[in-house]
Amino acid sequence: MVSLVIPMFNEERFIGALLESVAAQDYPPDRLEVLVVDGDSTDRSAEIVRSFQGRVPGLRLLRNPRRLTPTSLNLGIREARGELYLRMDSHSHMAPDYVRTCVETLLRSGADNVGGLMRAVGTNRRSSAVALATGSRFGIGGSRFHYATVPQDVDTVYLGCYRLERLRNLGGYDESMLINEDDELNFRLSLAGGRIFLDPSIRSTYHPRSSFLALWRQYYRYGRWKVRLMQKHRRLTSVRHLVPAAWVGSVMLGCALWPWSAWGGWLLVLALGPYLLANAVFSLAIAARAGWRQLPLLPPTFLILHAAYGSGFLAGIVRFVLLGGSS
Repeated sequence: MVSLVIPMFNEERFIGALLESVAAQDYPPDRLEVLVVDGDSTDRSAEIVRSFQGRVPGLRLLRNPRRLTPTSLNLGIREARGELYLRMDSHSHMAPDYVRTCVETLLRSGADNVGGLMRAVGTNRRSSAVALATGSRFGIGGSRFHYATVPQDVDTVYLGCYRLERLRNLGGYDESMLINEDDELNFRLSLAGGRIFLDPSIRSTYHPRSSFLALWRQYYRYGRWKVRLMQKHRRLTSVRHLVPAAWVGSVMLGCALWPWSAWGGWLLVLALGPYLLANAVFSLAIAARAGWRQLPLLPPTFLILHAAYGSGFLAGIVRFVLLGGSS
């Protein structure tokens, strides 16, 4: 029995397509329940969900007036009646064998959480550029759930299918983690001796942000709340998270010193020169494969990913480490 949990707030553009993909699953309907947890949407999202009742197995619409994603996910944990807990995103779309492949992979691997790749698919030129950038190693770094080609143990996966008893034993999601709640939960799962397994045959797609401003906000928050995760557990989860912050910090320091010292100019050259060259090389390589019409959008997309994450990480150091905040 699988409990599929979907947090939702004002997702009328995407929730219908997701539920269509749920209705098309080849998993036995009597072993599937679908819990959509709505944060009191002000658009037609709830109405669209209700229109699928009778078509989607065990569909229930739950209410979360707090509107926080980890709160919605914990409500799903409390209400779930299955043995397995499968978390989905309102912006995602599932392959017809998604649920079955998750279950088979979990049972075969013996892992506590399994998931597939985060395959981004754009709806316009800008979001297509975001999809290409976030699917590359230069854009995302060591996050293997963006580009892995073989099954492997990892530190986190996109979304995830968990053993529900294990989730409850861990205490569910940390509701103080407004962002990166999945990373924090998987980190605790690993600390407790649990295994997280990535299998690219678990197939879904995701619609990324379609504006540069929305992309900046998203990755700024990712960087900021990554520091909160490290502050909570008092350890560095991976050195790769420091790289964007070090780069942004070098650029800021170079700009501050430039009017007063030649060292500032040299620092800017050392920070910006190799980065801009690498940005250009990867943008050209991706455009050659995906289409030259994307070339003008790829360099600024990479720049936003790295500068936003790095800036957010530095802001998180100030907020969570130096000032000792927790929210």
